[in-house]
Amino acid sequence: MFTKFIHSSSLTSGNISEKIYKGMKKQWIYYGIGVTASVIYLLLTFLAPATSNAFGLSSLQILLLKITVALPYIATWIFGVYGLSTLDKYIELTKDKNDNMTNTLIFLRSGLLWIIMGTILVGVIGSARSYFATNTEIRPLFTIVTNYLYIFPQLIGFFFIFRGVIKLQASKEMSEHKHTSYFFTTLIVVLISCIYVYMVATNPSRQFSPDPNMAATYYLPDILIGFTIVLPILTTWWLGFSAAFTLSDLIPYLTRAELFKGVTRIVYGIWATIFTSILIQALLSLGGTRLSGLSLGIILLIVYVFVLLQGIGFLFIALGSNTLRKSVKA
Repeated sequence: MFTKFIHSSSLTSGNISEKIYKGMKKQWIYYGIGVTASVIYLLLTFLAPATSNAFGLSSLQILLLKITVALPYIATWIFGVYGLSTLDKYIELTKDKNDNMTNTLIFLRSGLLWIIMGTILVGVIGSARSYFATNTEIRPLFTIVTNYLYIFPQLIGFFFIFRGVIKLQASKEMSEHKHTSYFFTTLIVVLISCIYVYMVATNPSRQFSPDPNMAATYYLPDILIGFTIVLPILTTWWLGFSAAFTLSDLIPYLTRAELFKGVTRIVYGIWATIFTSILIQALLSLGGTRLSGLSLGIILLIVYVFVLLQGIGFLFIALGSNTLRKSVKA
């Protein structure tokens, strides 16, 4: 009996070690992508050619502004990559249990992978904007691709998150519990969408820019703006709100304290990510013409709030993932 116990323990220890090794391999991939993207982003940002300066800032002031935006922006990527790799490590250690929460976290991990990697990709590509500022042939294509990168990774990501939450809700343990009505979620999205659609429709530079030094917002006809920009964004917000509301309703019924605490923090991160998406789309919908009419202080405030929200979201995801990982006895 004692020999059998020792053999079983060694197998368990070996399985855990193997899972940790697999998790570390993925972790190196995540961090490799994050570090490489950060270096490229910094090089593109700080070596960018000088462009028209509407606010009359000196070279030193422009450099300081780049530092105060770029470094915190990269810090949000670090939070996101750490949270993603840590969540992946927890899933690798617990997926053999085949419990409903772990299965849901697998979908959440897939969704967060799309959102976080999409955020990093659009940040790197967006940092190259000034290199094409005067190229009227490449600028429209560059703008269209960048706009879609703001949308579709988030759409796919929130679809995975929503799908995972629905599976958890349909499980035997959770099916009897009440959750927020989708009517309430739809009402919120409709109210936000009314403001957003109005801002897009009244954007004077959505298709063409009156200023040759300023890019248009979309470079697309209105029908394509509606079907490939507005509709996917509204769908993303509906999926995000629905997933966050439903998961928030189900969390109190989780039996383990560590699971409750960790998942709660991840939900906070999802909420912040949703509002980050709303803010960036509101900013884009203003268009260059209206945006240039704002003061530098207001523009910087919007940018800093965006970076802060993204940082809070990815930080909560990292904290929640770390709480889950610590709950596993290796």
